[in-house]
Amino acid sequence: MEDISGQRFGRLVAARPAGRTARDGSPFWVCYCDCGACTAASQGALDRGETTDCGCGSKIGSRFGWLTVTDLRRGLAVCRCDCGTELSLPLRELGSRVSCGCDAGSRAWIPDQVSLFPAENALAWAP
Repeated sequence: MEDISGQRFGRLVAARPAGRTARDGSPFWVCYCDCGACTAASQGALDRGETTDCGCGSKIGSRFGWLTVTDLRRGLAVCRCDCGTELSLPLRELGSRVSCGCDAGSRAWIPDQVSLFPAENALAWAP
């Protein structure tokens, strides 16, 4: 087994062997993501570039109300509000916070392409 501890694979840094192997025989490694999460990934998937984050990359670009996630750092989501303000908030607050506080609750309608639920972002709703 090759020692890959300390090596970077996208947003992941391999820390230590996890003590189990994948179906292809490659060992799993405990990895730390730039967003602050810890995950396990097989060395084969890391080497092939199939695994590059803990899954947090899918949140980048997602909208939560009037907030758009622009980056993830150490358990914080860096967001830009529609008013232009940038703020950082804990990942667990995504969805419960829908703006920076600038105009919270005073809008009579939700603008096109905005949803409180990321899965519905593709659906346009007009007043």
